[in-house]
Amino acid sequence: MGSALLELFGEAGPLARGLPGYAPRPQQLSMAEHVAAALDSRETLVVEAGTGTGKTYAYLVPALLSGRRVIISTGTRALQDQLYHRDLPAICGVLGRPVRVALLKGRANYLCRHRLDLAEQQAHARGLRREVAIALPKVRAWSHVTRRGDVAELPGLGEADPVWPWVTSTRENCLGAECPAYDECLVLAARREAQAADIVVVNHHLLMADLVLKEEGFGDLLPGADAIVIDEAHQLPDIAAQFLGYSVSTRQLSAIAKDVAGELLLAQQMGSGVDAALTGLDAQVAAVIGAMAGAETRLEHAQWPERLIEALNGLAGRAAELAEMPTDMPPPPDGGVPPNNRVCESEGNQWFDWMAKNGISGTAWKLVSGVDSSNIFSSSSRPPVDGPFPDSVLSQTNGSSPGHGQIIVDWLRK
Repeated sequence: MGSALLELFGEAGPLARGLPGYAPRPQQLSMAEHVAAALDSRETLVVEAGTGTGKTYAYLVPALLSGRRVIISTGTRALQDQLYHRDLPAICGVLGRPVRVALLKGRANYLCRHRLDLAEQQAHARGLRREVAIALPKVRAWSHVTRRGDVAELPGLGEADPVWPWVTSTRENCLGAECPAYDECLVLAARREAQAADIVVVNHHLLMADLVLKEEGFGDLLPGADAIVIDEAHQLPDIAAQFLGYSVSTRQLSAIAKDVAGELLLAQQMGSGVDAALTGLDAQVAAVIGAMAGAETRLEHAQWPERLIEALNGLAGRAAELAEMPTDMPPPPDGGVPPNNRVCESEGNQWFDWMAKNGISGTAWKLVSGVDSSNIFSSSSRPPVDGPFPDSVLSQTNGSSPGHGQIIVDWLRK
């Protein structure tokens, strides 16, 4: 493929003739040759190239010429749209080679016709926020003409518009095959199109979500592929940590305490022991935040103040105490579990089981003292309930809200 690439990227080649403003760059040709070789030999290739190299064309052209089925993952949905709507059509036109290309995003990016019906019924029966009520007629009119149902297609409504949660689905509220609009499901249509495509453009979030589903044995979101090209790869570690791990924050613990209190009070089952455990948990949450005193520095574990370690150990103890607190509350009518058992069965409680059994002071953790009141503990895989954490640790910061301390602990699988 070397000579073909030299001709394509040359001064008088198809790219120069067909793309306004195109100029040959030796670095771009070199990258394209390496990408082509990696695709041909099915090897892993990592490329770092400066701005202006023309990295997008350097991997798109070999991918299109390879004849292989390729998934291209980008850092953002905006880059997805750019690749799908601009770069790929331009290169396919220049090469004169018909290729089936599909764009696939997460389900929250597609209109759900059933939820649109429900939102209109809600607006009529009980009313909705003014912004949502005003936007619904626009969404309804668009629903009659859209083929893909991608929310980015509708002009005048940004992706953060409050109407979208009302008319798109999530994994939790999707009815699946029981949905009245199942035959018109735009998410399924997008996935079927991706299954039949030669080139599928996704984003890192969807790529990681697909990996998690495959690992857990619950199916997949993406079609099989011969190769995966990860653009903006420097963004992948943070996104991978979100999907391959989980986080527990003091904000979540406070919310759990409020939920437990609310349900027990509603059922008239609030005992003095549970009340004291909830109060103690709230106090320890405040102690952890106070131990950082708004500091904005990055500290190795050896530099952790004793006050912070004591507060974290206290938090672990209070959480475990609440999780184990017995109540006489009968099972909920929906067949679920009592609220204190929800705490006990939560993923977050695994942290506190482990902390209580092993102690924080003996772990190889790093502390990031940032500025977010959530004080997040984040792990890239489930912690062991017994035994120490590995020494491989990643620390990162998240968010900004001066005056509060943030703690993020990431445990990377080896």
